[in-house]
Amino acid sequence: MNRMLPVFVLLAGAVWAQQRASHTECTPEMKSLKGIDVAFLPMNLPYTMPVDEAAACVKVFQPKIVYPYHYRGSDLKAFESALKGQPVEVRLREWY
Repeated sequence: MNRMLPVFVLLAGAVWAQQRASHTECTPEMKSLKGIDVAFLPMNLPYTMPVDEAAACVKVFQPKIVYPYHYRGSDLKAFESALKGQPVEVRLREWY
């Protein structure tokens, strides 16, 4: 299992915290993250989280922005709907 470590990037004198999950589930380490600006979260069974687990995880560590990726076959609208009303901006992109 991969361990989740935030990546800190210095841009124009400001610290920007980014989280990129790999083939993983919502680990205790991920749930304990704080102050994440941008998260890249994989969603696709059998190697990563299903949509409902990914959304529940985002609700816990609350990045400012989340990009779902590695989502082939996943319902992105369900992910977006599950996070409606949360202080998280969901950014959907074409990854394939």
